[in-house]
Amino acid sequence: MAFVYNATKMTLENAEVINQIFNNKDAINNNSIALEYLFSNAPIAEIKKPSKWDSIDPKAKTRCRCAYDNDNFYFGFEVEKNTHKEPVPSNTLNVWGKENGVPENCQSVIYDDRCEVFLWPVVGTTNDDDNSESKDIDLEKQTYYAFEINRNGGGLLSLTKFHRKFDFNWKGKYDGKMVPQCKDSNNNGELYETFLLRINRESVGMMATENNDDQEFRVGLHRGMSTRKPEEIDGEMAWASWVDVEDDVVDFHRPEMFGVLNLLS
Repeated sequence: MAFVYNATKMTLENAEVINQIFNNKDAINNNSIALEYLFSNAPIAEIKKPSKWDSIDPKAKTRCRCAYDNDNFYFGFEVEKNTHKEPVPSNTLNVWGKENGVPENCQSVIYDDRCEVFLWPVVGTTNDDDNSESKDIDLEKQTYYAFEINRNGGGLLSLTKFHRKFDFNWKGKYDGKMVPQCKDSNNNGELYETFLLRINRESVGMMATENNDDQEFRVGLHRGMSTRKPEEIDGEMAWASWVDVEDDVVDFHRPEMFGVLNLLS
């Protein structure tokens, strides 16, 4: 598999900083979020429109870092400042959501700009080469967990089977929060905001083991960006992902749109 993300181990100190951010709105200021430090120099995953998708190009720059500890996965999305719209009213309903069993209190998120993380604990592989394209995976036995989160932390969550068999009543455990950041992590003067997402590992069946190589994990990192005007509710979505499999199928919810998630010691 061509797309591999090597997540770094989150330090206890940095995990506590993130905990303070989620619990105390005054724990940060405009200059305090340095993702290189907070994520222990985790690599950057660039999130862009896949090259052959016939869809709107978000153009706004987005990238993500990932770290982990025994209890949680941590994702830090850097999104170009002033490109991540405020959510629509939380009581807004959606026809597709109603038809597909999305709870009413989550339907508004369908209209929103979202940072998205899909986590897939792979079951029953027969090939030990993490980077192999020829793994014998029975897709009927696979389940992945989708977190589609707006800037206020509102979430559209699903326990999902391929292809697009959603259970929107699943309750995952996560925290999401947009925090200010004055300059990007490469210090080239561009303005970014940072969206922090913390996902409980037990809730997605991806708990730590004595040897993290015992189970293969895969991840999808995406952004959905609404083109609606501020006074509108609905608008066409512009899609972006860290995976580009060079086909024209505009859909995150398929196995090709996941990469391997390695947990570095």
